[in-house]
Amino acid sequence: MSVSVSDLSIEVPNEEEFDLFRNLIEKELGIHLSSAKRVMLGNRLWKRVMATKSSSYRNYYSFIKQKENSDELAQALELVTTNETFFFRERKHFDFLTNELPDYFSEHKNLKVWSAACSTGEEAYSIAMTLEQANYIHSWSIMASDVNTKVLQKARDGIYLDQRTQNIPTEYRRKFFQQGIDDFSGYIRVKSDIRKKISFFKCNLAADFSHLGLFDVIFLRNILIYFELERKKEILERMVEQMKSGGLLFTGHSESLHGLVKSLKCICPAIYVKQ
Repeated sequence: MSVSVSDLSIEVPNEEEFDLFRNLIEKELGIHLSSAKRVMLGNRLWKRVMATKSSSYRNYYSFIKQKENSDELAQALELVTTNETFFFRERKHFDFLTNELPDYFSEHKNLKVWSAACSTGEEAYSIAMTLEQANYIHSWSIMASDVNTKVLQKARDGIYLDQRTQNIPTEYRRKFFQQGIDDFSGYIRVKSDIRKKISFFKCNLAADFSHLGLFDVIFLRNILIYFELERKKEILERMVEQMKSGGLLFTGHSESLHGLVKSLKCICPAIYVKQ
């Protein structure tokens, strides 16, 4: 089976090949791919199959499993992770930070936030701009993580296509961004005083992250849907251990935590407090 994308004929892995990669991805990242993702997997990996001159997906799988090809394995895993995001996604969460957060962290001296699965950084910067505008937080810091090193570098750079930033309020755009010129015409960049307040780092949620310490607020949005129920529960339990008592957890609006973690109480859609 093959599909054509932009005149490039892309072979789709057969079911046996797909199972090899599905098991590998679940082992390495904890992410489960449904059978419906077989074409997507082909779209993401076909160029690497060709670049490594592998004769098939099975051959490419054998190639990346060799110890000396660990860099190629890392690249393959990065290619199959989903990184769709945008500024102020699920706007009600940021309205909550502005209007309701003082009820939980009144006169807080140093609010510690973790943006888990931050992708290219839009979520972390949206949090940062919101907190910077707030007058009830004396100081704050944000740690932002993802399993994909390429998107993390984009996040650190803080450079975005202007046409993809329509959700940024005009006041925030004027205060927190620089307009690109010359070669960067059509782009905007987050100003350095905001960028330096965010620590971007690689983190696999399927692995241990207990060394990160405790957080007041954790954003874990639109990532749990990629995990099987037992892995999802296990990640959530470890995530709650990283929250201070009374800390807040933000999840995606399409994700339900009902019955998964007893110590979390839902206070409004997709926002939970640690009891």
